[in-house]
Amino acid sequence: MNNEVLGGENCQETPCLVETKQGVSVSYKNKFLYSKYSPKRAITSAIESMTILPGTIVLCASPVLWYGLEELESKLPENCIILGIETDKNLFELAQSQLNQIKKDRKTNAQLLSINEIKNIVELITGKKKSNIIFPKQCDVRRAIMIEMSAGTSFDRNFYREIALACENAVASFWKNRITLTKLGRLFTKNVFKNLSMIANSFSENDIFGRIDNSILVLGAGEGTQKLLESTNKSVLEHFFIIAVDAISPLLKSKGIVPNIIVAVESQLAIEKSYIGATAKNSLIFADISSRNQVLSHTNKGVCFFASEFADTIFFSELAKKSFFPKTIPPLGSVGLTATYIALLLRKNTDINVFVAGLDFSYSLGTTHAKGTSPCISRLSNCNMLSPSENYDSAFKNGAKKVQGKFGDFVYTDISLFEYAKSFRYTFANQKNLYDCSKSGLNLEIETKELFENVNQNQKIKLQKKENCAKEILEYLENEEKALERIKELLIYGKDVEKCGTSVEKELDELIKCREYLFLHFPDGYKCDVSNISFLKRVRTETDFFLKTIRKSISKINCDF
Repeated sequence: MNNEVLGGENCQETPCLVETKQGVSVSYKNKFLYSKYSPKRAITSAIESMTILPGTIVLCASPVLWYGLEELESKLPENCIILGIETDKNLFELAQSQLNQIKKDRKTNAQLLSINEIKNIVELITGKKKSNIIFPKQCDVRRAIMIEMSAGTSFDRNFYREIALACENAVASFWKNRITLTKLGRLFTKNVFKNLSMIANSFSENDIFGRIDNSILVLGAGEGTQKLLESTNKSVLEHFFIIAVDAISPLLKSKGIVPNIIVAVESQLAIEKSYIGATAKNSLIFADISSRNQVLSHTNKGVCFFASEFADTIFFSELAKKSFFPKTIPPLGSVGLTATYIALLLRKNTDINVFVAGLDFSYSLGTTHAKGTSPCISRLSNCNMLSPSENYDSAFKNGAKKVQGKFGDFVYTDISLFEYAKSFRYTFANQKNLYDCSKSGLNLEIETKELFENVNQNQKIKLQKKENCAKEILEYLENEEKALERIKELLIYGKDVEKCGTSVEKELDELIKCREYLFLHFPDGYKCDVSNISFLKRVRTETDFFLKTIRKSISKINCDF
């Protein structure tokens, strides 16, 4: 068959249209992007055999001539969007001109993303960046799939795979967070209100961030910390500024090591076991604003607060703007990642070495944590003939798998730990002078290095209490109390107390939508639906719960000052 090439001498430098007996193909860089015989057949057959479910983001990789688009659109259910992705400049221009022509001939909702939009696609999907493209609400999106629309994907295949994975993770992350918030969202906010009453008595984080000028050692609760302590002289460790996760503090106490900082992020009761025996008595506690309030009483050194944004809400955003609110950091999920992030904030400059150990994100058969940590002590104290002190079941539970560790040995991990390891690699990639001195665990993709002695003596910290913020905190809490009282009044008395010119529904919407803590933990807590009677009944119950918590905090501030 003779094919007519529609192009010039530079046919391989720019995409060239090639006439075939069954349609137009494209030749580019010595490669046909569609079949030379039937250009449309492969992609249309693939699309016709697909089942696309509601709430799907369809990524059309290298769409070029947009073959299969009409068949794809005919299959789309509700809450779906078609996004074209092209990384090659020449192919992008061809795809854009072809899409413009399609839009002239018929209506289509397909969109071709620019290079900048592709790089920020996760932010666009999650709504963190604005775009002219109208995306479905994040709560309406269930999955993201990629379709290779042409052979143009072969020019940058790895990048397309990374984009697809990033989109899938963004969608999955939203629903994982929803599960967490359904279980713990109420507790997180309760702890925030409790801890607000303690901010006025806490130390200012500004007195320590960017001030540490000797090497920092971050100790997690994995077996790597145990091995480090066994192989390193205590006198060497005393030259480091030590930041420890709270679960490792019993082991450090037994070794006579006093960490400078203990990081607390856990919101639940179980973490209190880590503080038995005054393990944090002589350490500064760095506490998340949503962490368990009671653990803060276990130190004589004092408390510094930070805030990880556990949910993307108006409530948290507005609170973070207050002058009394502590520094915010990304929600990293793991206390080990959080401790590392804080260590990097503490150092005076990037020339200061930061070592991490015990951030294994894996475990050996029978042992999930370093010996002497609170989980191991708890397991030992409850062991019997049917439940041994060794935790073998963790290696065989659902989601557990055997993988290769950083030194070629085989270790066990699970879905959550493996994701934390991936998050560590992504968060701390290319950080200067960040080293892994752990002798076990997964590969963190930072340089592994033996812990070497620092020439400086351990640094003393001079901290000052936050200045004159009690009045502002009190004012904020009292305003929240008044707002909750008004919500309660409207829900009980309805139209009898409505404002002139404002309906009950409108006022409730204005009051509730910016106080997501009232419904964040509902199964349908990703939206404020004041037209739903069931929703309002549940909100009514929550007003009493949070009024009680807020009033306790107000009373505490009034007693302290």
